[in-house]
Amino acid sequence: MSRSSWMVLWAAFSAGVIATLVQFSIPPILSLIKDQYGLSYTDSALLMSLFALATLLSAVPGGFIVQRHGVRKIGLLGIGIMFIGVLTCLLANSYGVILFGRIIEGIGFGLVSVAAPSAIGQYVAPRMMSIAMGIWSTWIPVGSLLMFLFAPKLVLNYKSDVYWIFLMIVIALCFLFYAMVIPKQVLVKSRKGADTLETNTPKLKKEVLLSEIKNKNVWWAALAFASFTFAFFSFNTWISTYLTETTSMSLAAASLVPSLVALLTMTSNLFSGILLNKLGNHLYVFLIPPLIFVLAWPFFTNSSLAVLYGVAAIMGLFSGFMPTIIFASAPLLAKRKETIGIVMSIIIIGENTGILIGPEVFGLLREWTGQYTASYWILSIASLLMLVSSLKIWKSGVFKPKNSSNINIQDNAASMD
Repeated sequence: MSRSSWMVLWAAFSAGVIATLVQFSIPPILSLIKDQYGLSYTDSALLMSLFALATLLSAVPGGFIVQRHGVRKIGLLGIGIMFIGVLTCLLANSYGVILFGRIIEGIGFGLVSVAAPSAIGQYVAPRMMSIAMGIWSTWIPVGSLLMFLFAPKLVLNYKSDVYWIFLMIVIALCFLFYAMVIPKQVLVKSRKGADTLETNTPKLKKEVLLSEIKNKNVWWAALAFASFTFAFFSFNTWISTYLTETTSMSLAAASLVPSLVALLTMTSNLFSGILLNKLGNHLYVFLIPPLIFVLAWPFFTNSSLAVLYGVAAIMGLFSGFMPTIIFASAPLLAKRKETIGIVMSIIIIGENTGILIGPEVFGLLREWTGQYTASYWILSIASLLMLVSSLKIWKSGVFKPKNSSNINIQDNAASMD
């Protein structure tokens, strides 16, 4: 990648990490909020589920407005909306106001989650897409790791106001960095097939948009993401609460388990990108990670902390593969560069459908049954669907070298220089 392509990657990555800080501003301190407002498990889960619903609703049109207005404008808009959402949480004096703030944050998150990876898809060469998206895919584990490590300490040692103000400062700095690095122009394709930079992207024909929306391979990738986030975000949302309820762990100690998973997930994100770039469409890359998920979840009901830490470590080592595969395949599955934003919006729809449903179902099963056994078993069922979807991506042959000639996405790194 060229120097400017790397800068775009890091600007997009920073926006993703900051968005994840906002997304995970609640799970590490969920037990404190639950006790403060006397919330039920279902009401507690709404703090993540309504965030995901707002993300889902903003991601649906997000791909179309990114295509029209560019990754820079929409990314900055999303970051700005997240700032307003965090400000709302800072001023909140009731559960309802915090819930409203989470909805605002989710809208901003949805726009960033479409615009940032679309920027990578537009400005990074296809031959480097696996590695670039491997780096991008660490946005959620990096952000969640930071929040699980530091959020409990900030809230317990300082007033909650300091917590929200700190987030607002970080968001503001990210806004400036993104504005300075992401080009104002939009890459479009000329009649001769060459990439050019223009201030506006021409409106695509209806049949072009419909052909992308009907792209079955993209929807299989979205389904794989939905089943992944159903399980993984249920785990991240409830693990601290689960451990403080079922063990003698403090909130800070309980947060170390998801922190371990996030740290190992980052490693597997990067490793999977390199492995995918080297092996391409190898069956085992698509088969083994989801199979590990299917088998591992029931072990979390084991009362042994040693077993829990061991399974968490194994999960972390394989949890980075699916996001990397999905994000790397998305720009390559797009039929043309101008529709990458639409493909990304479909992927984000899948991602946030799982986030919307998973934590809520997990909490409902805990409330109905009085224990967590059924909650963890439902994660295995969701992971079976992830396994099927992953194999569908493999069958599409998206990472086979011979397919590179069929994808209407050119090496655009030179256009950035």
